[in-house]
Amino acid sequence: TQKKGVIMVMYNYWSSIEKLEIFRKQRAVLAALPIRWIGGHFCYNNPLLRFAAAGMQLLSIGNFARFRLQTHYGSPEEAAFRLQTFGIPTENTPTDKEGFFSVPLCHYDWIKVHESRDEQASVPDAITIPRRFDVLFGKGNAKYHTGNLRCIHLVEMVAERYENTKRADKTEVADEVVSMIHNSHGRFLKWNNGVWTEVDHKTAREKVSHYFRSLRGEGRKSITQPTESSTAVKRRQSSS
Repeated sequence: TQKKGVIMVMYNYWSSIEKLEIFRKQRAVLAALPIRWIGGHFCYNNPLLRFAAAGMQLLSIGNFARFRLQTHYGSPEEAAFRLQTFGIPTENTPTDKEGFFSVPLCHYDWIKVHESRDEQASVPDAITIPRRFDVLFGKGNAKYHTGNLRCIHLVEMVAERYENTKRADKTEVADEVVSMIHNSHGRFLKWNNGVWTEVDHKTAREKVSHYFRSLRGEGRKSITQPTESSTAVKRRQSSS
């Protein structure tokens, strides 16, 4: 028996109640697509849409073999939690926490990559969408990527050993962090001519070393800046 197929996830947080004719057209579209549908999830927050879910099951889904439609009533956050219980990742869903439509940034990156491919005919070693544990070069949203935050956490874990070791041995500590990223299937990627490309080991190590220097700078800043309480103590001592 076949076990592979496509899971459909549908959202309706705008209280839009579709007409029956729409469900019949959806069924015709699903039947025409060269895709094997094996299940679906319908997320909504209006109790009146319970009837729409039933109509979708009867008219849109029809007699598709082994298709199971799960309905999730509640807020967008509650629906996201329920989807996760089925093993469906929700970090790139097209809605925000309030239920409004919001296209993920990775979708725009995907469009840019394919536009660049069309312009350049072929881009060697091009990466369409970064993976979760990839470390991204660049400013802006790159620093909030999961892989970047994880890399900073790994740097913080070995920062004390990095600072206490000799300068010649600091490279080995940075190499360890790079290896931990690679061992978790992470890569160090740079945005170049409209596509993501993987950098060499030396450039990746320089990125990690930059995180060590930034962490050291933040530590010095917190130490050198006097707190309000210490300043008040100095004033009292001078006045006395």
